[in-house]
Amino acid sequence: MQNRLITIKYIPLAIAVFLTGCSTNDAAKLPVANIPVYTSLAVQRDGKTTGAWGYVILKNDKWMIQQFTVPALEGNKPFAGREAAAITGSLVAEKLNNGKNPGITIAELDSLGIIKK
Repeated sequence: MQNRLITIKYIPLAIAVFLTGCSTNDAAKLPVANIPVYTSLAVQRDGKTTGAWGYVILKNDKWMIQQFTVPALEGNKPFAGREAAAITGSLVAEKLNNGKNPGITIAELDSLGIIKK
């Protein structure tokens, strides 16, 4: 009977030691895989000849954003082609994966060669 009381007496101590060893600070030190959540695809509209290229942003393979005009420009200016749409979409996905605002500026479009100032 006394052995049983001693065992029960030390259970809270064992739990405290276990929980201290599993602190969240240790978990924060573990390496985290840099797996992109957002991906970008250049797509072409069916049956369109002008303004046919754009991009879609997928979040974990779910369609989230569709863009067939160059962002940041006034009006509805189409992308010049597949490459321009792909480059712009990649930048948007990169920003989202880094927790940044996905908005695109004219300066960014210029630096990527999408437009000329």
